[in-house]
Amino acid sequence: LHDIQDYQVEFVEKVGQTMASAIRTAKLNERTRKLLQDAQEKTEQMRAQEEEMRQNMEELQATQEQMERVKQEREEETKKLLKEMKAYQNVYKRILDEMPSKIFLKDDECRMIMVNRAVLEAHDQKEEDLIGKNDVDFFGEETGGRLVNEEKEIMRTGRKEFKQREIDSLTDTEKLLHTVKMPFYIDYIGKEGLLGFQFDISAYTEAEKELDGLKKKMGKKK
Repeated sequence: LHDIQDYQVEFVEKVGQTMASAIRTAKLNERTRKLLQDAQEKTEQMRAQEEEMRQNMEELQATQEQMERVKQEREEETKKLLKEMKAYQNVYKRILDEMPSKIFLKDDECRMIMVNRAVLEAHDQKEEDLIGKNDVDFFGEETGGRLVNEEKEIMRTGRKEFKQREIDSLTDTEKLLHTVKMPFYIDYIGKEGLLGFQFDISAYTEAEKELDGLKKKMGKKK
């Protein structure tokens, strides 16, 4: 066997180092390739997620815009309905105000919640001064309390009440008043209320008396 020369040993060592370096480089390249591949896959996943999020945001925005349009349409429709209801209420109020008889609506505690012009003129007050008050506020505890109890009894029993001759509580004079009071269910408060009408038929009765008197006189002359 020949002795291995130093240069040969050095050559082998360099070859080994080169091979080791090549192996390390290959492993590093493989690891780098995998890392790049993973990064690329994650980038693609993120892009897909971003695209999905973008589509979701667009759908959400479209849904919100649709909801806003529907909301605006409903608001416009509600305003229109309220305007129509207000117009109808004004018509009904005008009709009630043109009636010469007193017309009023009371809640379950006999408080005024609707009156026509004849009632306002009889009380000589504005509508806001009457609404929310009952007969105790107008006529005192004795007279007003009796009227309130009578009206609650009408609501409790469900019967109508008719009165022909009575004292006008507002003027304290005897008049021939035809009063009708009846139970009336009020939808928006969900309770039984009281609807009332009052006609002053004093003049009509006096005219009938005068007519009867004239007829009698005419009969005597014959």
